Amino acid sequence: MECQRINSHLPDFVVSGLLWVWESLSVATCCRSLVIVYDNQFILQTGFAAATSTNDWKTVPVDVHNLTRASLYQSVSKSGSQSYWANLSLYPGKSELPFLPSNTQAVIL
Repeated sequence: MECQRINSHLPDFVVSGLLWVWESLSVATCCRSLVIVYDNQFILQTGFAAATSTNDWKTVPVDVHNLTRASLYQSVSKSGSQSYWANLSLYPGKSELPFLPSNTQAVIL
């Protein structure tokens, strides 16, 4: 399911920039979901997202508290460098990203 959630406290020029980044990524790459969490704050969730278990046409929001406590996030935070999982289904961390569609194949953190 498609969604677009943006932190309501962001200035308009930041929102415009983020939406431009999303448009560029989605047109130029095979990226279909984008989630931005910065300094333990939710910034953006756009593109495809997992549907809620009630299947009421709603999507699973990013739970920043749980995400930042998860092992995938912690390892990236500690290393200070990005991590790329080319086959997400092989990693137990997929359960740490419940807001992504179930058929998500790869993730860059």
